[in-house]
Amino acid sequence: MAGLQTFVLYLPLILHLRWTVRVAAGAPATVTIGGIFSNRNTVEEDALRFAAKFINTRRDILPNTTLTVVTNYTEVFQTFQCMQSACFLAELGAAVIIGPRSSTAVKTVNNVCSGLHIPHIAPVATDPLLGNQRMYPYLLRMSSPDTEQSRALIALVKHFGWTRMCILTSLNDYGMNGVVEFQSVAASYNWDVVSVQQFQVNSDPSKIDVRLQLQKIKGTGVRVIILNCLAIHGMRVLEQAEKMGLTWRGWAWIVTDGFTGMAEVTAKKPIPHYLQGLVGTRPAPGRGGLLTKTE
Repeated sequence: MAGLQTFVLYLPLILHLRWTVRVAAGAPATVTIGGIFSNRNTVEEDALRFAAKFINTRRDILPNTTLTVVTNYTEVFQTFQCMQSACFLAELGAAVIIGPRSSTAVKTVNNVCSGLHIPHIAPVATDPLLGNQRMYPYLLRMSSPDTEQSRALIALVKHFGWTRMCILTSLNDYGMNGVVEFQSVAASYNWDVVSVQQFQVNSDPSKIDVRLQLQKIKGTGVRVIILNCLAIHGMRVLEQAEKMGLTWRGWAWIVTDGFTGMAEVTAKKPIPHYLQGLVGTRPAPGRGGLLTKTE
């Protein structure tokens, strides 16, 4: 299901190439689409290839042009490697580059794309700063910025009547910038954000140690914690929080789409105690006519 929904998101963007190709002098026989993914055979990659295949079989869309997909696999937390991937795809003649996933990596790749005037599509990056068209003139985002999510978090906190909270985020663009709007609105309501803590992330979640940050939060006496990070890091955070007694009765953990939208959350069976009772936000996928037809 997720693959089909992603395909429907990719399809209009690839269809836009129809106009670009047709206005070009002598429509090219082949147009290359580059993709940067963290792993092979991801849902996003499958959806991209499916979308390109869909266009190629519909000769009424690009009758004289064939779309080809070229991919590169790079760890999203290795920004230099992401930049190298973008250069590699540009050398292969990519007319557009899609990915990677994280906001930090997208910013790095966009430096290459903007410099070479290559359109850049970010499927899931949500850092609000990516909406600055002067800084990222060649970037097209497919997901709502985290300012929208912050409004949902505000509504959630307001519903439960909480007025004192702590914030714990990953030390990267997604983690920190994703809660800026929440902090601003919380201040306008005179809510007390007692402590804001960040932790370093890397490609090996087992090396993440947030005990110091959790101890500082525990010392405030506040029991409402907003956690903004990816699931692979958040699960390690909650695992350590459980050992420190921060996930039991009387504690409330609010997580964001970087956590709820990842398969890692539901992969563990049985569900660990530290994942039980979480509340949070998750994007609601649309269901248009094309998705229904494709299903």
